[in-house]
Amino acid sequence: GGTGLAPFFGFLQERDALRKQGIHTGIVHLYFGCRNEVDFLHKSQLEKWHEEGLCSLKVSLSRPDSGSKEYVYHRLRAESASVLELLGDGPNGGYFYVCGSASTLAKDVTNVLGDLLSESGDAVVGFTKLNELQDSGRVIFDVWG
Repeated sequence: GGTGLAPFFGFLQERDALRKQGIHTGIVHLYFGCRNEVDFLHKSQLEKWHEEGLCSLKVSLSRPDSGSKEYVYHRLRAESASVLELLGDGPNGGYFYVCGSASTLAKDVTNVLGDLLSESGDAVVGFTKLNELQDSGRVIFDVWG
């Protein structure tokens, strides 16, 4: 578990180095999914970056030791207003990277994003907007499998 985190971890390391040089970087919203606390790779470093304000860490556990399971797409749906603000053209607009399994994570995240971007439940509108965001480089998939 956690292979999807590898490319993004390097991205966070670079932003951390830039901040230490006094270069302003915007906050990174990291939705990270793993099975349980044992699979929570780089936990101490990610929590440190969260505390320092480099990233806003949101961890979803699919097989927690206690409590109910949660997948990344559940969290994205629960935080739909924030996700839509990030995907919008306003001052808080940004970039959205999806790293992980194409057959599970990417498929589910794509469906949620298409749904969130739809107007009045029109899936065609939602997926058209998602494709436009991908074409403009604002939604990027680094997936496999």
